[in-house]
Amino acid sequence: MNAVRNVPPTLLRAGRNFGLSNPRLLVDVILPAALPQLIVALRISLGVAWLVVVAAEMIAVNSGLGFLIVDTRFAEGAKEQVAWRYEAGANEAR
Repeated sequence: MNAVRNVPPTLLRAGRNFGLSNPRLLVDVILPAALPQLIVALRISLGVAWLVVVAAEMIAVNSGLGFLIVDTRFAEGAKEQVAWRYEAGANEAR
């Protein structure tokens, strides 16, 4: 919502002056102006979602990356634990 609200009014006025209808104004002016903020929001949301999934796997599941991190910690597998944490960080960075 904020990405659309932050579209500069001059762009909207310019689109209206060129006679764009509401659907064309949305496609040709509003969407391109809001797209960078939408992409950033999506990137942040996916990163947070990944962290929540791994944390939930650490707590309540018997499989997955979070489970493997906790399992290797209790099995005293330091090398494996570092590898799983590296994997979690590498996936988050993508």
